[in-house]
This record gives sequence, structure tokens and C-alpha cells, in this order.
Amino acid sequence: MSRRREREDHLRALDDIRGILRAMRNLAWLETRKLMRFLETQRRVIESMEAAAGDFFAYHPGALRRAPAVRPVFLLIGSERGFCGDFNVAIRESYHQLLSPSQPEVPTVLAVGRKLQSTLGALGPPRISVDGATAAEEIQDVLGRIMDALLEHAAHTGQFSLLDLIVIRRRPTAHGIETQTDPPFHSFGGAAPRGSSPPRLYLPPQTFLTELIEQFVPARLHELIYDSLLAENMTRIQHMERALRHLEDNLEQARRQWHSSRQEEITEEIEVILLSTEAMRAAAPFRDRDAPASAE
Repeated sequence: MSRRREREDHLRALDDIRGILRAMRNLAWLETRKLMRFLETQRRVIESMEAAAGDFFAYHPGALRRAPAVRPVFLLIGSERGFCGDFNVAIRESYHQLLSPSQPEVPTVLAVGRKLQSTLGALGPPRISVDGATAAEEIQDVLGRIMDALLEHAAHTGQFSLLDLIVIRRRPTAHGIETQTDPPFHSFGGAAPRGSSPPRLYLPPQTFLTELIEQFVPARLHELIYDSLLAENMTRIQHMERALRHLEDNLEQARRQWHSSRQEEITEEIEVILLSTEAMRAAAPFRDRDAPASAE
């Protein structure tokens, strides 16, 4: 009896775990649907800014002048929660592949997401840590913390520019990790004019470009964080699906063991009944012999 009850408790525990995993998978599915809608809107914002930049650079091709090369900041966008497989490990490996063995000093790293930070901790703690997002509604706050950390770093070092930000994040497509190393609008230098007259500016060209970059970079980061959180949830869904398949196999095995234990108990009960019946039959002649004779 005790073995069957132990297996019954194990079966019940596995069934509870399956319910939790299914709930987490369904929540991840809902989050991906929501993120896809937000991401589509954000990409339209990016496209409108790039269209304005294309018109500007068609008539001001030399406006984007890179500052002297400085040590870049690596922005690594990881996950705040777990249950997403090798999501953070792949980002860490991509970052270390970009490091030059001959580089005299370690570059500044801004790591987004606690799970990524713990992954990086085994190989050296990041210089700057920022909590990541667990849902789409938290992304605006995460973006604010990233921008505050970058501005604080620039104030301390006096070397950082938004043009020197290298972003490493996971994509939701099969391409895996993407590294964003190009500065904003780097490909717009040779754009052909789309109209017969230049765009009308109410600011000097250099001032306009500076303000455009200051708006474009946060908008682009907004898009990248949306994209990373979408990839995280899609990875989490795949991880949960594999876990559920493995759990279903364990449940099936546990059910077979439970049924086997139940059959063993039933067999034992039948054997006890049969032995009791045989004992009663064997004792019947002695009861008849010892019984007092009835009065005639």
C-alpha cells in the first residue's frame, strides 16, 4: 500500500508541474502576440525617422562626422527571468568572440537582465547592470534606466558617444544573435535626392542632425528591446514545449508504475481471500466433528 501511495503522490506532483508549465507557456504565447503588435508600431516610427534622415543626407552628405575613435560601450540585452534555455549564454559567447586578445583593457559593458548578469558573473562582473523587462509594459522604464546609465557613464569618463554603442541581443528569427555595430544613418551618405528641392530646415544642419540622432537612438533601442523580449518569450515557449514533452513521458511512466502497483495490491488481496477461503474449507470438517449432536 505504501508503495502505491508514494507513486500516487509522485503522479500528482508531476501533474501539478505540468499545469504550471502549461500556464507559463500560455503566458509566453500571450506576451509574444502583444509584443508583435508593439514591435510593428515601433518599426513604423523607425522607418519614418530613416526616411527623414534619407532626405536630409541627400542634400547634406557630409553632415555626419565621426568623432575620434573612443572605447565603445557594449550593450548586452539579456533576460530578466529564466526558463529560456541558452538565451543568455549565447549572448555572453557572442560578446567574448568580439573581444580582441590584444586589447589592453576590458571595454565597458552594460548588461540588461539579471539572468544575463549572473551568467556574466562567472567570467567577470559587468561594469554596469540594469534590470530587464518581464513584460512589454516595462520596456519604457528599462529604456529610461539604460539611457540614465549611459549618460552617467559619459559624465564620468567624458569619452562616450551614442555613435559608439555596440548592441548584442537575440533575434526572434532563426538568425540567432545579432550585433549592432554600425552607427546611426551610416548608409545614408550617398543617397540620391528624392525631390527637386531640399527639405526646409528651421535649425542649422548640424544641430538638426544632433537632435535627430538623440531621438533616433532611443527609438532604435526601444525597438531592439522589444525584439529581444519577443525572442526571449519565443525561446521560453520552445524550452517549455521540450520540458512538457519530457514531462509527459515521465507522467506516462509514472502511470504505468502506479497501475502496476495497483495490480500487485489487487493480486495480493485476491491471494489473501483465496487463502482465507481454503483455510475455512480445511477447518470445516473439524468444526462439524466437534459440534455437539443435536437432540433427537
